[in-house]
Amino acid sequence: MDSDEVAGYAIIKETEKSLEKLNQLWEWYRTAPDFVDKLLNIKNLCWWNKNYPVYFAVCERVARELPYHSMTMQFRKDTITGYLHLDELRTAEDALRLFVADYADDERMAESLNEIARLYNEKGYYQEGEVLYQYVLGRTSQDESPVMTLAGLIVSQIGRDEAFADIEAQVDELIVGYADDPNGLAEAILMVGEAYYQEGQRAMRNWDAEQTADSYRKAIEILRRNIDAAEGRYFSEACYLAGFLWHHLEEYEEALAYFHTVLEETPDFDQAWFVHHLVASCWDKLCRKGTLTFEEAKPFVLEACARLEAINPNSPAKTAAEQLVEKYSKN
Repeated sequence: MDSDEVAGYAIIKETEKSLEKLNQLWEWYRTAPDFVDKLLNIKNLCWWNKNYPVYFAVCERVARELPYHSMTMQFRKDTITGYLHLDELRTAEDALRLFVADYADDERMAESLNEIARLYNEKGYYQEGEVLYQYVLGRTSQDESPVMTLAGLIVSQIGRDEAFADIEAQVDELIVGYADDPNGLAEAILMVGEAYYQEGQRAMRNWDAEQTADSYRKAIEILRRNIDAAEGRYFSEACYLAGFLWHHLEEYEEALAYFHTVLEETPDFDQAWFVHHLVASCWDKLCRKGTLTFEEAKPFVLEACARLEAINPNSPAKTAAEQLVEKYSKN
């Protein structure tokens, strides 16, 4: 009996057979040192292959029969997030109440609850997310930085349409209050900026151009705090996202300023190839708008496409870059 059989039957959606093999695995191998690791792999494979009955069966059996194992907390947290992903809110909250009661004094609790609260926000359950973040804040010790919890709380308020001026004020309070935690602060600011970006994405899917533009501009205003002060990947990601949003807003010169900054300051940025693609697109769009002549745009477009080719010759932007090169190589 091998754990691969449990996962294999789960993957091909033979759920009853998978559960039968799970019972056998449990009976024969539960004392093996790697038994829970095997169950973790089975659980993950079940989730990615959308066999939710086996996924929850594994999680709930670990919780029931191995309550004191060091990894049981993860299985129980994954039970909650699993139900949230499936929008089974009442079941998730029932599991959450038991989780909080059983792990109230566990040092990993704040991190776990922050992850659950973040998922509440991602799923649009902003009120529930706000309540959970408030609970975490009330239990945060003086030795812990609550900056990510506070950022999550701000995201909940964005979802509930809190006034932008109030959101900006709270972000600026974070900057003043947590300057001694620069990485945590930068991650928090990026999280808030991305929340406005996601709000804009939802508006775009609803064909609301005005709301999309408004949310994108708010995201840029928040991200500027990182561009002015952050370092490393938080600077790069904020600068890249701001440029990306200006590109969507058809403010191509603004976008180019951010793209050039991220390429100059962090040339090893992992999305540099896509930045070069967007740079080429910006110059092409400026030509189409009549801001530049064809001959003025040509060297910039060709240079950006060449840099893209050098960095990632088989990128998803390959076809678009080739079309631009063909267009601007004509006399």
